[in-house]
Amino acid sequence: MDFNLRKVARDNYKESIFASWVFAIVIAILAAGAASLGAISFLLTFVISVLFVFPIFFSFIVSHTIAREKEPITFTNQFARSLAFFRSGNIRSFKLLSSFLFSMLYYLGASIALGIICVIVFRIIRPEVFNEMMTSLTDSLIAGEEGALDDFLAEYANYVIYFEVFTTCPASVIASLFFIYRTTINSIYIYAKKILHKFDSGMIMMIHNQVFRTNGRSIRKDYFALNWPIFVLFFLFSSGVGFLIAYFIRFDPTWIASLGVAGGLLSLMFFLPFYFGNMEAIYQKYEMEYKRATIEVTKRLYDTIRERIDLNEEEKKNLEDALNRLSDNTDEDEEE
Repeated sequence: MDFNLRKVARDNYKESIFASWVFAIVIAILAAGAASLGAISFLLTFVISVLFVFPIFFSFIVSHTIAREKEPITFTNQFARSLAFFRSGNIRSFKLLSSFLFSMLYYLGASIALGIICVIVFRIIRPEVFNEMMTSLTDSLIAGEEGALDDFLAEYANYVIYFEVFTTCPASVIASLFFIYRTTINSIYIYAKKILHKFDSGMIMMIHNQVFRTNGRSIRKDYFALNWPIFVLFFLFSSGVGFLIAYFIRFDPTWIASLGVAGGLLSLMFFLPFYFGNMEAIYQKYEMEYKRATIEVTKRLYDTIRERIDLNEEEKKNLEDALNRLSDNTDEDEEE
């Protein structure tokens, strides 16, 4: 563990304790509220998250980076920064779309694996019922009569709902854990954009990806070393709340999964105040890598342009001089 990194993270937290806790409580409540809407419609959860939760989360991260400057936290400032999430490519900050798609793959894979395990266990502990159900299901499919499958599901409803609960609910927790990981670690993009604001968002994302290609293992190691409580809290509370919902309120896979995930997200308010300082510390550690990646990406683009477009000697010299100045500035920063 990098103890200096932990010290920097702790110092960042101490410099903005009040703001960190306000941001953490608000975003945890909003995220939990959005997740709970999944009991009505998963699409509604997704829309609310994209339109409200992540823009507000973005505004909190931006505000946290300047909280030490004693700028007052006002509704006007936060509203303006939330709207900025949809401008200048800031929506790339969390890699939302790819994170969502990968999470769905995790959900699908976990559901299939858990489904196979459930079938094997059920076949071992209740072989008579299992054989009866398989025979009935086969007959329903062969018959091809309208409503035959519905009749099968109605007849064995109790077993079917248990199968759904034991496959979809754990799969939802696994997919949510991955989504939390991928969106939060990619929030480093927001810190990088602050110093690379002169570049367009596409260029900044190329630089961001280059840093992760060359330093990804080290960044992930630091990320988990500082932020592992996020995943412990989420797993324990989402599982616990899901169990309570199933036992006391409603044994329904949609309710259990949605409200369980909501409970897990709500519990994160106890750690998110430290998360803001942690991510800022991680960026500070790798800031020089972002500057180096800026040079590498710029040179690569320059080589591509030079191959595809005929440049005169003056244009080539101007581009090369710009690259040299960029490289010199990075060297000076590193010496400091």
